[in-house]
Amino acid sequence: MVDAKVCNAASKTASTMRCYICGATSKDFNNLTIEKDILNVMAQVKANKDYFRCTLKCCSVNLFLCWMLAGKNSQRIEDGPGSPIQSQSYLILIYTTFFGDPFPIHPSSECGFNTSNFQITNNKEQIKRSNVVMFHSRNMPSIQELERINKLRRKDQLWIYFTMESIYNNPGVDNIDKYFNASATYGVDTDIPFPYRYHKKRLEVDESYNKDRFLNKTRMVAWTVKNSLCDGYITEKYWNSGLDYDVIPIVLGGSNYSDPRLAIPGSYIDAMSFDSPKTLADYILDVSSNSTKYNSFFEWKKHWQLDSSSFFCMLCDKLRNGISFRTNPLLKTMNREKCTRPQKKFNIWINQN
Repeated sequence: MVDAKVCNAASKTASTMRCYICGATSKDFNNLTIEKDILNVMAQVKANKDYFRCTLKCCSVNLFLCWMLAGKNSQRIEDGPGSPIQSQSYLILIYTTFFGDPFPIHPSSECGFNTSNFQITNNKEQIKRSNVVMFHSRNMPSIQELERINKLRRKDQLWIYFTMESIYNNPGVDNIDKYFNASATYGVDTDIPFPYRYHKKRLEVDESYNKDRFLNKTRMVAWTVKNSLCDGYITEKYWNSGLDYDVIPIVLGGSNYSDPRLAIPGSYIDAMSFDSPKTLADYILDVSSNSTKYNSFFEWKKHWQLDSSSFFCMLCDKLRNGISFRTNPLLKTMNREKCTRPQKKFNIWINQN
């Protein structure tokens, strides 16, 4: 059921929303009291249309506005049966460094939604005020320090363990799992996806990408071998050495690359799908000498795009839409049984006829 106060606000601002939907200018909204996020969106309207005519022309949007406001007001993080953190404002404390340096996360205006109610700090004295506290896996405090600050912890405080590295390149989590209630890692079973790059499907097919990427090219493929094979882990080389340079990445890892949440379909050659290194080499030579086959590996550009959204945008989006607090979130996410050392898998593959 929609709150009566929300509906009342919707009724008072119905004409404003009618004009907003039709594309009126933001100058007409300056003196109105309205839910903050909606006002922010209104202020971005660029079209120059007459307010009065627009108001008369558009149909009523009371119900729409009522629904939208109710939805915004209901977004929160639940701690099981405990107290919720209201979504109106968040203070995010980056408690640790990132490989010895400040974590390079900054507010962004390119998230596609209002982020003015999210603040980031690395001031540890703000721990009692913070809604979210983040800890980098490779710079984790001692157990003694975790225990000390845990005593200062609010009941509704979210502690996030974050890492981009594979499980084999991180310390064990058995003795620290109890302190955390969310994770941000590369896997699909994490609370906040934290891969090396983000990607998303295009809303419409982009035919402008009909470009010949075979012509005059001297570097055709890129090897993206990993130092560990873990389910869900995609090395940065797939993105940085392959897709960014318009060459075909040859992947040799432990992930299910056909999962569109992890990699872009049709953008790579999966070495492990071949019976032996020889059959792979023959296929690479064939693709590298055939423009049609080579260009087919870039058809993905019509349907997919690399997303400029940062981890800040992903974090804020998850927080504003609600994250359920988990008990022992790392036992599954950072389970070493999800990984194998590359030598074992590669040796079996290389020794095949």
